[in-house]
Amino acid sequence: MPPIPQLPAQPSHTPAPPPTIGVGGNPLRVPLDSKVSVAAANDYGTEFLEYAAQRMMQNLPGVVVTIKPTKDLTGEVQPKLADAAPDAISNAGPSRMRISSIADKLAPLDPLLRTKNYAGQVISDVLYPSASPSGSFGGRLVQFNYAMSVYGLWYSGKMFAAHGWRPPKTWDEAYKLGEKAKKLDKYLFWFTGESAINYQTLVISSAIKQGGDEVRRALDNLEPNCWRQPTVQEALIGLRRIISAGFVKPGGQHTTRHTGLTEWVLGADSLCHPAGPWIEREVREQMPPDFQLMVTPDPTVNAKAAMPATALHATPEEGLLVPNNANNLVGGMEFLRALYSPDAAAEFARINMTPTVVKGTVPEDGYGSTALKSQVRALEAAGSHHYSWHFVDFYDMTAAQEFVWKRFLSGEMTVAEITDALQRKTDEIREDDSIEKVRFT
Repeated sequence: MPPIPQLPAQPSHTPAPPPTIGVGGNPLRVPLDSKVSVAAANDYGTEFLEYAAQRMMQNLPGVVVTIKPTKDLTGEVQPKLADAAPDAISNAGPSRMRISSIADKLAPLDPLLRTKNYAGQVISDVLYPSASPSGSFGGRLVQFNYAMSVYGLWYSGKMFAAHGWRPPKTWDEAYKLGEKAKKLDKYLFWFTGESAINYQTLVISSAIKQGGDEVRRALDNLEPNCWRQPTVQEALIGLRRIISAGFVKPGGQHTTRHTGLTEWVLGADSLCHPAGPWIEREVREQMPPDFQLMVTPDPTVNAKAAMPATALHATPEEGLLVPNNANNLVGGMEFLRALYSPDAAAEFARINMTPTVVKGTVPEDGYGSTALKSQVRALEAAGSHHYSWHFVDFYDMTAAQEFVWKRFLSGEMTVAEITDALQRKTDEIREDDSIEKVRFT
């Protein structure tokens, strides 16, 4: 295939006669005597990165790939982006670098979408529809996201089957399910001090699903009164009605995340919890073998929503970056190409019980995980109706919002009060000229 555009030439070298190239080929012209350094600090460990490194070295004998874990990407790696950058970065976890502050130091990844992975598939052809746009900032694709994080309401398949319950598709259905739970001395929802923010995700998701993409754009772009949009208010009212009815387990603001999760899977006194796919990793050791952890898409406000009931909040996460000043830029690109091959994606799913953005790489049995199987089913049922948003993480708003959500879930705040608090923080960021803004489309 022709050379990939926009990749700078590598320093001249005189390698020995090239070894045989594996089935993945070498379309990026990686020097076969070169070294590739990958900085990694993420929520999913480094085992899947080590697997991709081995695959790359098998495909390109003579190339040496080294994974270098770090606990502080922002403190240790970000200062090196100007002159001594690693060749690739797995940018995730608590210490991840804010893309808004480093986007100009990252190489464009659009050309990589047009290359083939190690199975001979054009990478853009095998990705879920929401994969590529999630890493675009200012019109440039500078981050490849890897894990396909499915958000929704998590529940026990065993419990729901035993009572003949169906996961709620609207807030009215959720309320009626709360009534059924109360008759059995159970709660519809539970929360902890660390997971209260998950209910903000639930509300935003429900509002976008109900009102369409313009709801998301208003929030993403920090527009005045974005929290006062009708569907956002209706979702807040739906949740406040459930809180007022006593369907939310009390005392959560004083409970740790670990305690809350353990009580949920062992005591089974609450039905649902909004979260992402990490929930299985956190409860795996405590969860009874027959709990049957499953996920269902977030509810709409009512049945007249802009999106179908199967529409899914699915967010590509675990960012992969290649710095402009990487010593071996094409080597960093090649490492990403290895990761986007089906065997590497399948290995990630097996290790982490989370799908990647590469479609069709999870076996039918989900490696024995009902949670993984239900995520894949939800992704397939959603088709092209995936949606997500950026503003909360992009502007690092979680800490400021967490406190008000604990109060709201505890019944201490009205819809009007939490709306004012959330809008006030949004307005502060919008009006702060020291914070770089990005226009999300």
